[in-house]
Amino acid sequence: MKMIHTYCIGKAHELIVKEIYSKGYERITTKGEKTLEIDGSCIVIDNPFTEPMVSDKAAFGRMFAEQYADQILHGTKADFDYTYHNLLFRYEYDLNGPACNIFNQVEYVINELREHPTSRQAVMSLWNPPVHFDMENCPCLNHVQCVIINGKLCMNVTFRSNDMCAAFGQNAFGLVHLQKYIADALGLPVGRYQHISLIPHIYIIRDKNDIERLVGVD
Repeated sequence: MKMIHTYCIGKAHELIVKEIYSKGYERITTKGEKTLEIDGSCIVIDNPFTEPMVSDKAAFGRMFAEQYADQILHGTKADFDYTYHNLLFRYEYDLNGPACNIFNQVEYVINELREHPTSRQAVMSLWNPPVHFDMENCPCLNHVQCVIINGKLCMNVTFRSNDMCAAFGQNAFGLVHLQKYIADALGLPVGRYQHISLIPHIYIIRDKNDIERLVGVD
């Protein structure tokens, strides 16, 4: 697993794409697209609100990243198979009956850490096997953990698969705003952000121009 410990999301975005571009191996996806991937990555950012939070080489700009963060926190009216907002704030589950129950995982994490500041159980799951195993575009983000370390609210996230060129930057930007939302509710400063990707990859043909801009190819 590739470890990257850097000072901001924008720099992490550039470094991980360079790593995959230079050392990745080819894999053809189930949809026939050519990718390069590496065997996992762990990106650690000690102060995730340090600028630049968005690389000036990224295909998306600050406004897009802020809209993405807002959708995680407040939802969207767009019609998607799933949204991270709904999985985090309105997780649907069914226990022994047809009625659908709604569980606010973010509220649970806040309450758990408020009552038990040393808890390791402030975990949110975004994977629902009966629903997602047969979904064509199932959630890439599967796991979010919050933990208080040295008086700061830290966050660990795990992606089963992560497009590091087109998605990582906005994913991280949005999730650290979720981290701040939870930290503010607890009256704590934001601590480090750790982003684990089990299969980090880039779409070498589809995103060729964006990749070359990020890695500095002339």
